[in-house]
Amino acid sequence: MQAIRILLFAFLPIFADPAFSQVLSRNEAIALTRDLRFPKAWHMSKNMKPVSKDYPDSYCTVFHSTKTKKWLGELCISSNKDFIWAMGFAETVPDEERWGDRNEQQIGYYTFTPLFTYPMTPLMADPIKIYAAESDCYLDDGPVYRATSMCHTALYELRPGVFIFSAFDFFDNVKRKQKAQLSDIKDLWIQVGNRIKRESRY
Repeated sequence: MQAIRILLFAFLPIFADPAFSQVLSRNEAIALTRDLRFPKAWHMSKNMKPVSKDYPDSYCTVFHSTKTKKWLGELCISSNKDFIWAMGFAETVPDEERWGDRNEQQIGYYTFTPLFTYPMTPLMADPIKIYAAESDCYLDDGPVYRATSMCHTALYELRPGVFIFSAFDFFDNVKRKQKAQLSDIKDLWIQVGNRIKRESRY
């Protein structure tokens, strides 16, 4: 899976086990993204299907660029602690020498790469409070991790043990080219947040 290759790190943080006790159904995952509106530059190539047999209770909607046909991003919901670890999210305070930015305030979570730890800070507060960070990432195959791109990651704890998160190819550091627009990512989360507020199942 593309995103796992991007964000699967050697330094996998540990969430407290009790936080991952909730059961997540496929119907709940599908309802979260039903009738989403997204930019013409995005093509939804996978609509809330299970990630793999190795990660039960984890579902993702995957977007590809309509122009390049390459992976652009994904929106996932999971109650599987191993999948959350693999995607590089943590709620524990990291060692300070690995911080990607020491100046951020209102830290809610952290996202890890092989190079740095990035504090996640509020992206928006309404309709739901989302934490986000821009981190280094490597979108190509290869044995050596190279920070050739910047990824935008966002995280929301739906309820104890169930997390919704997104990861997008945000900026190509080599070609100096913007890939995904922050306004589009925010709009996606506003839609998700409005649905969460409307749906009693959440």
